[in-house]
Amino acid sequence: MKIKYHEKALSRLKQKIKLLVARPDFQKDIQELRTKWKIPSDGIKDEEANENWNMQLGIDTDEYYDKNWPKERKELIALRKAGKHREADEIKKKINADAPLNAFNNDIWSVIRKYRLSSKWHNGIRRYLLFNDPANLSISYGIVVKFEWENGMRKILLEIDEDTTLEDLRNVWSWARKLQRGKQYDKYQPIKNFERDNRAYNLQLEGRTEKEIGDIIQLEFGDTLDYNELNIAIKRHKKRLNIN
Repeated sequence: MKIKYHEKALSRLKQKIKLLVARPDFQKDIQELRTKWKIPSDGIKDEEANENWNMQLGIDTDEYYDKNWPKERKELIALRKAGKHREADEIKKKINADAPLNAFNNDIWSVIRKYRLSSKWHNGIRRYLLFNDPANLSISYGIVVKFEWENGMRKILLEIDEDTTLEDLRNVWSWARKLQRGKQYDKYQPIKNFERDNRAYNLQLEGRTEKEIGDIIQLEFGDTLDYNELNIAIKRHKKRLNIN
């Protein structure tokens, strides 16, 4: 069953990649970006050329900051001294966005947004842009399961996109549940007779007698509890409230 699912999911992904690569508008956008970033129109063909291109991108980024940052830094300091923090943040954001390495990544994100792909396509689109080989579009298929920490508590996240199917969800569910069980707090289960037991407990706090509590519970909930059952219900509810 699992093997059949993986074969089907992989086949679906490969078909989507072929369809994307075959689109004339996609190829036009890729060629324009290759021209902009000085990548050969048919892609980089060897590892040495790949290393040289990435090294040059790093050099261009360093030179950009060396040239622009000292001048902009003075302006940022002046704006912050004047209390114009929003203007300073906007300038800093623009400086970072225009840095070659960031600008290159932003161009990739623009392709992802235009063709309504999910974020997991970023590395694949980057590699296709560089190497012009659909085989480098190695996108993960199915649902991505990950976790994040928030205020010292782990959150289990299932990342889905518009292509996600119910079969994808079924395939990953058991793994997600295993991660969930490893969390540091208990799963909440619906409590049977919660309202009834809570009412009995609060009546006891009011100082009502056992007979009065029993009569009220019978009237409001239709349950007839003897002395022992009533005490068990109240004791059980106090345990839920962590009251000894």
